Amino acid sequence: MVALEFVFAFKLGDKFPPSALLEEYLKEAKQQAQEMRRSGNGNPHEAYSATMTELTAMDLVMRYIKENNIKAESLRKSVVESISKLQKQAQKEHIAAKAAPKPQKRKKLKKQQP
Repeated sequence: MVALEFVFAFKLGDKFPPSALLEEYLKEAKQQAQEMRRSGNGNPHEAYSATMTELTAMDLVMRYIKENNIKAESLRKSVVESISKLQKQAQKEHIAAKAAPKPQKRKKLKKQQP
């Protein structure tokens, strides 16, 4: 998203299309969410967190498109569809996360002084 600020500040939209940068941002957010799900080993709390990470990125992209009047109708349409699907998924994961026990954090052992 920082790259987009520079594109607009220096009027480089012709060389660096904002829609391509936004698509790349969404691709990275999706990869991050997938990695969170993988590392969570099926933990419903991690799955919900991953979905919310992806939803947050999509909301940010939609806000950026609207605020900067970016002409990217196909991107806008795909993001709206993805948001709808992810919201439904997040609802299911939220219910599962509430029913599942919270993962316990490991306690640090204090060293005993002689």
